[in-house]
Amino acid sequence: MATIVRATAVLVDGEFFVQAGSKARKSWFGDRSPKTHYWRLFDELVANGVLEDCGEFRRFKDDYKFSSTSAAGSIVTGRSTPGPTAWKLQNSDKTYRDWEIEMLA
Repeated sequence: MATIVRATAVLVDGEFFVQAGSKARKSWFGDRSPKTHYWRLFDELVANGVLEDCGEFRRFKDDYKFSSTSAAGSIVTGRSTPGPTAWKLQNSDKTYRDWEIEMLA
């Protein structure tokens, strides 16, 4: 049975924060080859207590700033994830990418 993870994030002064209480996958299931790097960040966040063990999933203990939407999405989903299209506006199907394009227009 798949565990559904749900995370919320906010953009503050151009910085992307995943909010405290957001769910993430229990473990990294994506590629762990040397050519990839988000799995190292996932392991670091687990080791540092940023991602707390909550049984079937992990939870962000505090708000956490990421360098990109893709980094944030990858940590939440436990695999490499294209953040601009994975993150969606709350109560909408609009992607972060589409929202960002509108804001820049």
